[in-house]
Amino acid sequence: MSAAADAIKARVFLALLCLGWGLTWPMMKIALDEIPPFSMRVAMLTLGILTLTSLSLLQGRSLRIPSLRTFVHLFAASLFNIVAFSVLTPFAQMSAATSRVAIVVYTMPIWATLMARPILGERLTTARAFGLALCIAGMTVLIYPLATLGIESQPTAWHDDWSHSLLMVLVWATLLALLFIRRGRVVAAAIWIAVFSHFLLDLPIHPKDLALYPHSTIHLGVGLWSIGRFNYWLVESCVLLVLMVFYIRRAHSNRLSVTRIATTCLLLLGLHARFFLPF
Repeated sequence: MSAAADAIKARVFLALLCLGWGLTWPMMKIALDEIPPFSMRVAMLTLGILTLTSLSLLQGRSLRIPSLRTFVHLFAASLFNIVAFSVLTPFAQMSAATSRVAIVVYTMPIWATLMARPILGERLTTARAFGLALCIAGMTVLIYPLATLGIESQPTAWHDDWSHSLLMVLVWATLLALLFIRRGRVVAAAIWIAVFSHFLLDLPIHPKDLALYPHSTIHLGVGLWSIGRFNYWLVESCVLLVLMVFYIRRAHSNRLSVTRIATTCLLLLGLHARFFLPF
């Protein structure tokens, strides 16, 4: 087969791939009207496992994982890229328009550009910076309407008293400080202050939903986030991105492994994304 025929074949396959991938989003939205999200995803992942396993066996490929290191890398990649992605996207589609979700989901160029500098040492050229600015502007246009829907007006969850009440913040701060006591009192004190500052910073921002202790009838909060149209989620996201860039630079200079850095960043992003979950 000639090179021209190979190029045409590749373009046809690429077009079919884009068409099939694009059709999956409206098909998932239709399926969610009849099938619970977890049931749908379990069925889809099971079908995917059977299909890939069958194709690998037909091609004579080995499914053996050569080493524990490779298994750890595959597990981390699968957990975030396959499992978390598959579980969270149905809830996103149930909370927003499918077209908006499909675009917002694929923000990989933004994260790749931000992490390429501290991890890979790549320079942020003018063209890349311009493209990054366009990506962020586009994502802001799509995310801002969702962020202003009043996520903070959701009823207080039962676990908030055990994580955000004054008494429990003191308990968590003390426990975490004790974990770092071997590194010195200064480090332990810094950890305690950092954890307790969460309550102090939440106090002027939250409405009156910060309990004194679990199941307390007395709640504190000034409620600044309900003043004006600017949503607190955008502020938290910007602060998180700045702190992540700082962490990546420091971790890279201390020669921490890329796997450890990426796992930490993904964990922080996952915790931050919990605001979009319906529970």
